[in-house]
Amino acid sequence: MKKGIKILLWVGIPLIILGLVITFMVMREKPIECTSGDDKCIDLVYYICQEGNWDSQGEIPGKCGVSELPDKKTYYRFEDNECSAVSLYLSEKTIHDYLTLDSCQDQIIPTIKEFHQEDADSVEFGGYPSPAWILSSDLLVDGNYNTFANARGYRGAVTATMTLEYNHPNGVVGAIWKVKDGIGTEEIEIPLNCLGTNILKLKVSSYYYADFGRYSSTWACGNGIVLRSSGITSDANTNKIYEESVTWEIET
Repeated sequence: MKKGIKILLWVGIPLIILGLVITFMVMREKPIECTSGDDKCIDLVYYICQEGNWDSQGEIPGKCGVSELPDKKTYYRFEDNECSAVSLYLSEKTIHDYLTLDSCQDQIIPTIKEFHQEDADSVEFGGYPSPAWILSSDLLVDGNYNTFANARGYRGAVTATMTLEYNHPNGVVGAIWKVKDGIGTEEIEIPLNCLGTNILKLKVSSYYYADFGRYSSTWACGNGIVLRSSGITSDANTNKIYEESVTWEIET
C-alpha cells in the first residue's frame, strides 16, 4: 500500500507541475484579436483581420461610409537615386513617396565622376640661376611621359621650378595629381587644404648641387605643402621631371 502511494506521488506530482506550466504558458500567449474574414470600421478607415490581428486598409470606397476616392495628390517618388513627380491616391502612397521635393532629394546619394585634364591652365617656369632647366622646359608639358627636363649643371646649387595653376570645374570635391619623375610614377590624392576654392596651385622643383654631385626633386602644393620628395641622392635620375596631369573628382 505504502509502495503504491509512493509511486503515485512520484508520477503524479511531476504531471501536476507540467500541467501548471502548460496552463501558465497558454495564458501568456497573445490573445487573438479577431477571426479571419472579420472586418470593421474605425471612423472612415477600413480594417480586415489578418492572422488574428487587425490590419488597416485605409479609406476604401464603399466601406465605412466612404463613397468616392479622395482627390489625388502630387508626391515625389525616390527611385534609381532620382526624384520624379507622381500623382497618387493616399492608398497608393508608398514609403518611397514624399510630400515635398526637398524631402525626396534628401535621399539622393551623390555620385562622383572623374574628369581628366592633361594640361594646366597656366604654367610658369623659373629657377635660379637662370636659365635653370636643361633642355627645353616645354618637354614638361608636351603630354609625353617619356621626355624630361631637369636642373642645369652650373657650379654651385641650381633650382629649376615649374608653377602650375588649374581652374576648378564645377562641382569639384577632390583631385588626383599624376606625376612622373626619375624615381617613378605616382598618383597623389590632393589634400583639401591644398585644393583651394577656385584654383588648384601646384609647384614642381628640380635641384642640382654641383659641388657635391647631389640631386633631388619635389612636388608640392602652391601653399608649400610637399606631397612627394625624392630626398637628396647621388643618383642623377633623381631630379628628372617628366610629366604631370590632374584628374578631377566631381560630384553630380
